[in-house]
Amino acid sequence: MMIDSEILRERLNDKSAIPWHENDRSTNSYKQGYLSGLIKALAILGEVEYFTEHGKDREPIDFEFSEDDIKGLKAITRAVSDKIKELELSSHSEKDIVEACIGLMESVHGRMMEYMEMMDVEHTEGIPVLNYSYFEIVQTLLLQRTRHSGGTSTRAKCEQLGFDSYETITIGESEGEDESG
Repeated sequence: MMIDSEILRERLNDKSAIPWHENDRSTNSYKQGYLSGLIKALAILGEVEYFTEHGKDREPIDFEFSEDDIKGLKAITRAVSDKIKELELSSHSEKDIVEACIGLMESVHGRMMEYMEMMDVEHTEGIPVLNYSYFEIVQTLLLQRTRHSGGTSTRAKCEQLGFDSYETITIGESEGEDESG
C-alpha cells in the first residue's frame, strides 16, 4: 500500500479537521497533547518521505556548540523561563476553589435568609435548605464543558481532590440541628 504523503500532509494541516480546537475549553494540556500528536505525525511523515526518496534514513544532525554558545543558550532559556513564570497568574488549588464555593453558597444563603427576615417573609414550610453532593459541585465548577465531565471522570476528580463524591453538603442547615428529627 502506497501512502500519498501529499494528501496526508494536507489533511494533517487542515484546521477544519479540528474545528473545536479554537473554541474548546479543555485544559491546555489536552490541547497541547493533541497538537503534539499532530506534530509527531508530521515529523514521521517527513521521515517516511525522506526514506522513500533516498532509500535510507537521514543522517543524525550533530550540533557542536562552543562553551560560549552553551552559556548564551542557558542564559536565554533562563530569561524565557523567568518571563513565562512572571506572566503566569497564580490561582488557588482546585480543592480550595471547591471549598470556597461551598463557603460562598453558605454566605449567599445566609444573606438571602437575612433579606427574607428583613422583608418579613414568613417561612411556611421551614427554612429553605439546599443539598449538593461533592460530585455535583466538582462537575459544575471544574469539569463542566470539558471532555471529562462524565460520571467516571467526576468521581476520579473528587477522589483526586480528597472528596467523597457521594457526600452531601447541606446549605442552610442551622448549626446544632439534627437531621434525625
